[in-house]
Amino acid sequence: MSIYEGLQPISLDEVSTYPLSSRPSKVTVKDFATPVAENSSLRDYLASLPNILAVQSIRDLAVRMRRARALSNPIIWGIGGHVIKTGLGPIMIDLMNRGFVTAIAGNGSVLVHDAEIAMAGSTSEDVDATLGVGSFGGAEETGRLLNDAARGGVRDAIGLGESLGRALLELKPQHESLSVLCAAYKARVPFTAFITIGGDIAHFHPSADGAALGATSHTDFRLLAEIVRRMNGGGVYLNVGSAVTLPEVFLKCVTLVRNLGHQLNDITTANFDFIQSYRPLTNVVRRPTADGAGRGYAITGHHELTIPLLAAELICGAGEPAITKTTDSQRLIPATGKRRVPNSDPIHPPMRTAGAQTKLRAAMSGVPPSDWNKPCPSKPAIEFTRMKVTETPEVSLVLAQPMRSRSGLRNIPPPTPVSPERKPIAAPRISASPTGTSLVSCVSARFALKNKRTAL
Repeated sequence: MSIYEGLQPISLDEVSTYPLSSRPSKVTVKDFATPVAENSSLRDYLASLPNILAVQSIRDLAVRMRRARALSNPIIWGIGGHVIKTGLGPIMIDLMNRGFVTAIAGNGSVLVHDAEIAMAGSTSEDVDATLGVGSFGGAEETGRLLNDAARGGVRDAIGLGESLGRALLELKPQHESLSVLCAAYKARVPFTAFITIGGDIAHFHPSADGAALGATSHTDFRLLAEIVRRMNGGGVYLNVGSAVTLPEVFLKCVTLVRNLGHQLNDITTANFDFIQSYRPLTNVVRRPTADGAGRGYAITGHHELTIPLLAAELICGAGEPAITKTTDSQRLIPATGKRRVPNSDPIHPPMRTAGAQTKLRAAMSGVPPSDWNKPCPSKPAIEFTRMKVTETPEVSLVLAQPMRSRSGLRNIPPPTPVSPERKPIAAPRISASPTGTSLVSCVSARFALKNKRTAL
């Protein structure tokens, strides 16, 4: 006998159930992996992987990259130094030759490691062993090459990435074939570089020139922004191994393009890293593709595993047609100015959002299967639940920051334009939210009443 008077466990006798066969499920046996045999090919291996979560994301991303190549849209790789240090340069060069890398954005560590690979065939010194005696980062050739290239870039009005690729090739380095910088320069693939002053070993070399480094890096920012502008209508941006610098740079390129009045829709972004950090998820995957502007992917894993897998899927994967039907649009291909960019139908046909819930309700209500497809009343809550889970990107399940509603002033004034007489921007009208207005009115009324009483 329980001591809790008037309190009994809830009864389960009236719980509604349904036949398992009537329920839609997110995982089915057709998506399972299949074992590989001793004589399996790479194509067999790729087909044997489970079509679930990260594998499905990589396959979808590969389809979108093939589509971008077919449409001559940019496929931009934003890379950190870890990509070079884990030996992925040859894979990037091969993808570049195949048209799956049409532009590269790298941070300062990419320049250091790729240049050392080209010149010496080795890189990544032991910081713990050299920091104590103050010799860490003191390589003469690396620091001089980077700073001389920056000065050459200022002289010739070109970016740091292009200037360094040129300077490196002039040295005829022994391992030129393994250098992404050299390959990009020879193929005329734009290589843009974004440094953080004080963050790289070349910045305390005796020949360091902060003004030249900053000027050439800013030229590269403007160059990358133009390439991002051309992403509209099917372009792809991959962030691989940069947790802070390149996600911030890419976001600024996106807002610059839209600030100048250009459309930036139907784009694909992805972040590859062994942990998913705030800035890549927010500034690469979520914000640029928000409001229907595109699709973002977050793929977690070590670069030395995920990037070769993506390359294999691009080259050997079965994939699927990225474009089912095309018609001429009114938008011109940026590179030519004459050809029309085709409009593409969705890769997957639209789905009815509430069909499965209709069957579930019918089954739970005892309706025979022959009547499941007949219309029946629906509850909005159930309909909206189904809408949320239909075709929802995996990354959308991760919120990097909670959304909060705020009261008070809502409109933030835009920045003052550089040339207001040429491109004026109307002054913002600051308005208060209903909650804020009510609060101000209430406080004002109380003070008015208090003053009246005092006067009496």
